[in-house]
Amino acid sequence: MRATTSAATCEADLARSLEALARLPAAAEKILGLALHEGSTARHIAAACASDPELSGRILRLASSPVLGCRQPVGQLLQAAVVLGMNRIRNLVLAAHIVEALRLPAGALDGGRFFRHAFAVASLARALGQAARSRQSEDMYLAGLLHDVGIAVFLAAAPEAYAASLERVRSGGAVLEDEERELFGIDHAEAGCRLASRWPVDRRVATVIRFHAGIGPGGAGPPPECREAVEVLVVAELVCRHHGWGLVRELEPLPPDFVPPAWLPLSRGAVLDLFGAAATAADEVRRVAGVPR
Repeated sequence: MRATTSAATCEADLARSLEALARLPAAAEKILGLALHEGSTARHIAAACASDPELSGRILRLASSPVLGCRQPVGQLLQAAVVLGMNRIRNLVLAAHIVEALRLPAGALDGGRFFRHAFAVASLARALGQAARSRQSEDMYLAGLLHDVGIAVFLAAAPEAYAASLERVRSGGAVLEDEERELFGIDHAEAGCRLASRWPVDRRVATVIRFHAGIGPGGAGPPPECREAVEVLVVAELVCRHHGWGLVRELEPLPPDFVPPAWLPLSRGAVLDLFGAAATAADEVRRVAGVPR
């Protein structure tokens, strides 16, 4: 039986959930703002990080990680800012915020699985972007990290009603986006887009999240400036599901007729082979970001 929660109630709860998640710690707000401006330097980023000891520790641990090829520990924030770059620090800042701010109801969606999927899609999206020598590879990472955050927003807004929707989708009796629109008037891609739009990040990231399934409202395609990033996200999610790192449905084998986009200089086999290293990197960043095991 469907939950009796009204659409109006769900929409009001959704607005409150988005408002709560949109509030960033002061240091995070400053770092994201700096990352948007071309005149910002590693010294500016290091100074902003220094005001938050916990964040500083995470940045130093990530900069010292063997996953990034570091051969010795990085002990100073300025050095870490140089090693990581502004956009990687921005991504870690938002990752840590999401980990701390999201409260997934027990039983509705496993938190470990949610974050495993998000970080893996992000890591693989970056790897695909780098393979294509895209200047947007870090934005692809951030869009991958946030692409399903709308699902967590919905769970926070209406835990019982949305959990019932997820169960209907898992059983094969419903389409996720149809269930979401019935409850909230929008789907999780739009919810994620609205959340990202409230943060000081490049607007293209929010647009890619909106189109992360490859299509938008009414079947519209992404705008041209976001098309490659959207296609990378679609591929990354398909490959993660193929390897059993999906979210709503954990395992979905890659369709036999799948081929990478023509502009991506990788074969089907090469795309699949990227997953192992991407998953290892995702696990490391999850550890640094403070994701509970």
